[in-house]
Amino acid sequence: MFGNSKKIIPNGIRYPDQDGWVRISIWGDPKARGKAYGQLIPEEFRKIQEMLNFSVLEETGRNWQYFIDAAKTLFYDKIKNEFNEFFLELEGLAEGLIAAGVSTSIDEVLAWNNKMSLDSWYGTTNESGSKEGGGKRYGGQPERCSLFATIGSYSKDGKIVLSHSNFSNFIDGQFAKQVLDITPTNGNRMLIQGFLGYITWSGTDFFVTSAGIAGSETTIGGFNKWVNKNPVSCRIRKAMQFGKTLEDYEAALLDGNSGDYANNWVFADVNNPRIMRLELGLEYHNTEYITDGYFVGFNAAYDPRIRNLECSDTGFNDIRRHQGSRKIRLPQLMEENKGNIDAELAKKLIGDHYDVYLEKENPCSRTVCSHYDEDPREFMSDPSRPLPYQPRGAVDGNVIDSDMIKSMSFMLKWGRSCDIPFNKTEFCTSHPQWKQYEPYLQDRPNQPWSTFTITPVEDQKPEPSDKVETTPFIVPETVVGITTPPIFGENPVSNSTSSQSPVLSSINEDQRIVSPVLKDEIPSFTFRNDKGNEDYEGRDDYEGSEDDAGIEGSDDDEGSEDYVGDDTDEDIVEDERNKGNLDDQRDEGDQEYNSDDSDDSEYTYETDRTNSPTSRMNYDTPYIEENPSYSNSETKPEFTSPVDTSPYIEKSPQYANTPHPLGGKRKVKSKKYIKKRRHNKSKKAKIINPFNFFA
Repeated sequence: MFGNSKKIIPNGIRYPDQDGWVRISIWGDPKARGKAYGQLIPEEFRKIQEMLNFSVLEETGRNWQYFIDAAKTLFYDKIKNEFNEFFLELEGLAEGLIAAGVSTSIDEVLAWNNKMSLDSWYGTTNESGSKEGGGKRYGGQPERCSLFATIGSYSKDGKIVLSHSNFSNFIDGQFAKQVLDITPTNGNRMLIQGFLGYITWSGTDFFVTSAGIAGSETTIGGFNKWVNKNPVSCRIRKAMQFGKTLEDYEAALLDGNSGDYANNWVFADVNNPRIMRLELGLEYHNTEYITDGYFVGFNAAYDPRIRNLECSDTGFNDIRRHQGSRKIRLPQLMEENKGNIDAELAKKLIGDHYDVYLEKENPCSRTVCSHYDEDPREFMSDPSRPLPYQPRGAVDGNVIDSDMIKSMSFMLKWGRSCDIPFNKTEFCTSHPQWKQYEPYLQDRPNQPWSTFTITPVEDQKPEPSDKVETTPFIVPETVVGITTPPIFGENPVSNSTSSQSPVLSSINEDQRIVSPVLKDEIPSFTFRNDKGNEDYEGRDDYEGSEDDAGIEGSDDDEGSEDYVGDDTDEDIVEDERNKGNLDDQRDEGDQEYNSDDSDDSEYTYETDRTNSPTSRMNYDTPYIEENPSYSNSETKPEFTSPVDTSPYIEKSPQYANTPHPLGGKRKVKSKKYIKKRRHNKSKKAKIINPFNFFA
């Protein structure tokens, strides 16, 4: 409809599609920018609806409406009450689509924007039969993406370089082709590469913000934990829009962590040059920083607690699998190209085809540029993973460096980075077992790399017009000398007026988050508790859990429903859902976090890496110790436990050269913050939501 023309409407511009990408810029208040976005993507959203109506039924046996209803029950009130700005965006998006002639609703828009969280939820239900779910029956969460990030001696000129490639089933991954520029009235400006129809977040998670931070992630394959707290879409968006430091990103992702779409997150800060990796499970997480070195992402966690206690079938050391093979190949590429990695070289490395299992060039599921659709999978060791010749794999390439972060731009390639195209007719003819997918698949011819940047500010306040302009939008060939208003002052390091982000500074120490009362009837979903061995009916985050606990890095990561005030306060609400005998249905996660078992505590690594291949990694003083104002804990018990991993390396020398955060001796610091709040369920409770800073 708008593909070859420039469309200008109030609060939004759609530029001519370029090299396979849909480019849109929106601005203004939440509902206005959401409505503009909806008015600019009607045809694309109709195709998304067609795809979902087919693929969800084909792969789960449930129709798409089932998941729309689930999203309404799980997320509607939570997002509306706790993340109201993002809810208004979604509401505006639905109104814009309807105004453009699309038959949809706020419920469907919300479900699509939280599809990753729905997959995690559905995988923990009894009935989950989908390989795309997050449950144990089919090996947990699917694997998506390759990633590497370098800084210091590994990069040319010492700059930050971040590269990422999205792995997806082609049927939905083919819609991850948008470049969305969002200028909110409050917070950071964001340039996002991601799924069409996603306005809350990217879904593929490749972005840059006006705070000088770029980010990406790779999923943790086999992850199988979930609790109903804050969806990942809202947590990462809160970090993107309001985060000023890498520590703000960690805090935002930990706050109300649901374990949904569990990832190894990588963020780079150009103002304070360093890179952070956050391996985020549900009960466990590990945060690392480097100023010289690299991080790689290959869909498995280095942290053994996440890998062994929260995942199944990770393939960590299995080089027949895509995790184990890329765990070897990506560090090889970093070492072979040390000191020479820049944006141009990154474009080639993310398209690498060397198969470490067969020791030859061989585009397949095991390579950095993934080709499941060309892999007979004769060596597959886990039948729960993708099938032979499954239409799945890399669908793009993404690169950003320090200069691009400063100018809010990045380089993208639609289709595989290696230049191998995908033709749906040829594929389905050669592999007729996938023939039913052909009407919904799209061809991806080879496309060039393109540079995208933010819309000039002067273009963001055009006169309201329905005029369609045919002049194509030309992006600059380089990121040098872009004629957009500067994002930073002459001293980028001092650009931020405060070292503490609104994400954290808006919280009063005496306040806690209280989850909203969800008034809708719960559909007949069956949930599995955190241990996966006791099934029960109902919602696992109901208000009024007896034991609410907080852990490091979050006011209330687990048990986010603390009660403030007393029952004599007039400004109170009835705790309507805690009627009846709910004591036996408490969230398993609450019980786990209130355990006195010190082995379950959060810890950070401080590693002696003098002779380790990962000596380049710098483990700074834990963030909480440097910033005690972010912690409400009054006690911080510590213990140290030296561990020597050399006997294992001697027995298994093939792993000696693999970068591993547990190499050498480590000192483990345990920080367990337990805050218990008890209340009589017959009393009334005052609900306080300090994060409603959008009001």
